[in-house]
Amino acid sequence: MTLLDEIKSRGFDLVHRDDGAIAAALSVGRTKVQTTLGGAGIVMETLGPTAGAALLDQIQALSTTNSAVKWAFVLINRAELDFGSPATRAMIDSLVPEPARTALKNIAVVPEIITAQQVAKALEGQ
Repeated sequence: MTLLDEIKSRGFDLVHRDDGAIAAALSVGRTKVQTTLGGAGIVMETLGPTAGAALLDQIQALSTTNSAVKWAFVLINRAELDFGSPATRAMIDSLVPEPARTALKNIAVVPEIITAQQVAKALEGQ
């Protein structure tokens, strides 16, 4: 769905429009996944020292038999694992149980702010 489609579907008053108010309303609860590099420190900070260390130990053990995990663990050790990458997020889905799975994936989730300028451009067909 385009921004214009979303604006139209939400029933905003487009005759007496207030692009700032529309943008603010569209931004509420909106999130996006962005590139977020991290490593062992962010895992331990997110899950807590005990649970984080346990997960890292499990990943390290699995890295000896799984090539994809091996290279992901290299990136973890270099604090270069991208928690926003679709490949990383799929690996987290397959290896990490809840609630740690959601916590680790949320590392890369940030608010998505719609601006008045974006609303104006969408309504002007740009």
